[in-house]
Amino acid sequence: AVAGMMLSSGVLAHGANGGGDFAALPWNWESWILICMALSIFGYARGLCRIDARARSRIFGALRCISFVAGIATLFFALISPFDALDDQLFSAHMTQHLLLMMVAAPLLVWSRPAMAFLWAFPLPARRAIGRFWYGIVVHCGLQLGISPLVVWLLCSGVLWFWHLPVPYAWEFANEGVHTLE
Repeated sequence: AVAGMMLSSGVLAHGANGGGDFAALPWNWESWILICMALSIFGYARGLCRIDARARSRIFGALRCISFVAGIATLFFALISPFDALDDQLFSAHMTQHLLLMMVAAPLLVWSRPAMAFLWAFPLPARRAIGRFWYGIVVHCGLQLGISPLVVWLLCSGVLWFWHLPVPYAWEFANEGVHTLE
């Protein structure tokens, strides 16, 4: 809703791309973004397909799967659609993009339990090796904490504040590679 209101007021009022038409804005087809999204979708879907139907229903359920789809759709809208082109033209679009990534996509994706689905995407010997590593004392505690929705949200908020401090902001604004890293 917020993005829709911003689009209708921002694009039309400022005439982004000359005509004020959202559809006329360019799509962002950066291959690394598309590859990451495609690998995520493939891994999640393959993992779900390999899990027994009863276990899949108990562990994931329909809401977690819908959460994954909604998270990927949010990423697509924020990073691929013409909305991405607005972030260079409108500060409100830039900040809305950050909020979509951190406060919508990240929690949806974490809640969908992607690590478990991705693990099942691998053959049994690889799953066992990954499982032994994953459940090591130090790794297990750190990963469990790191995939908590609250921790993810706090980390994302901290990263947002860091990149908008004057020095890091100027650094990423002057260098496209740093902006991509951000």
